[in-house]
Amino acid sequence: MITFSQFSIRDLGRITLLVGTNNSGKTTVLEAICVLLAVGDPSSIWSILSRRGEDLWGERDPIASLSTSRQVDIRRLFRGHEIEVGKSFSLHADTDSNPISMLGMIEEPRPVQPTLFDTEAPPPESAEDFLPPLTLTLNWNPGRGMTLPISRRGGISIESIHRWTRSGAFDGIQVRYVTASSLNAEHVMMLFEDIVLTPAEERVTQAMRIIEPDIERIASSGGERIRAGSRYPGRGGILVKLKGIKDRVPIGSMGDGIWRMLGLALSVVQSAGGMLLVDEIDTGLHHTVMKNLWRFLYRCAKEFDVQIFATTHSRDCFQSLAVICREDVAQGSDVTIHRIEKGEAETVAYTEQEIVVAADLDMEVR
Repeated sequence: MITFSQFSIRDLGRITLLVGTNNSGKTTVLEAICVLLAVGDPSSIWSILSRRGEDLWGERDPIASLSTSRQVDIRRLFRGHEIEVGKSFSLHADTDSNPISMLGMIEEPRPVQPTLFDTEAPPPESAEDFLPPLTLTLNWNPGRGMTLPISRRGGISIESIHRWTRSGAFDGIQVRYVTASSLNAEHVMMLFEDIVLTPAEERVTQAMRIIEPDIERIASSGGERIRAGSRYPGRGGILVKLKGIKDRVPIGSMGDGIWRMLGLALSVVQSAGGMLLVDEIDTGLHHTVMKNLWRFLYRCAKEFDVQIFATTHSRDCFQSLAVICREDVAQGSDVTIHRIEKGEAETVAYTEQEIVVAADLDMEVR
């Protein structure tokens, strides 16, 4: 996980494509947006660290009383990857309405007076059990703050997260995150069931036709089987009706590109008034469909008032974006490319006109 000592992106568009070398921090930028716009929901941090594989399992923690709890390691949230009092990270965004800021800091816990009902903690088992207890304090402005106990191993527990997520509604902006590995079957079913028999259903079908023009409609095969289990462990739950073919076709038999397109289409139509974040947007997609994908996403972004951030390593992806800059995007800054360079505090930005010129001259912007 890349951590920035200081980093900013200016002049964003309705669609912002992030480019850069491997391990330059593109995914970290998407994750920072998730955390900032969650405004009071700590599950955003849990989800990010869990996707990263920052898991800690099952060792007894005498202070936090976490004997079998799943935890995530928070060290890589901080520059230097160390758990120390005073370590912090901060995020800030200027929005069309009000600025949003967020501060995360490691602190010593406030002292709590013992009561008659306190039980004695189990004896320590290792040298690290003698470390002082610490907390992770998270404060959003505007919004609310919270304090999460840090275990001896530098983790926060799922129980701590659940205590806050059960405590009420949050004020965050709607943010959907599509990883490079796409959505799982349960998530796809949940999103699809919400749009059945609405205009958004036809938008999703149109997106599927970018890859397979013979698709007439798509339908659910029953979400209960996905949630329960295992008939479709990776992909499934959606059936496709193809022109000229009598039998329904399970979507899992139609390849990676169709599944990726379905996840992207469902995510953008379900992000109305919010933000869609897509890591490695062209994963599983042939370069010949990218132009029409960008066109679809841009039109949906305007229709549903969605701001899109995406990352890529692909030259074809950026050149396809240049095509819609010529054809579909008005003069201005609705579409931008930002190149992230290691060690630099700001991105190198390209406007719509510069994207077109770079593509015409076969310039390297990644």
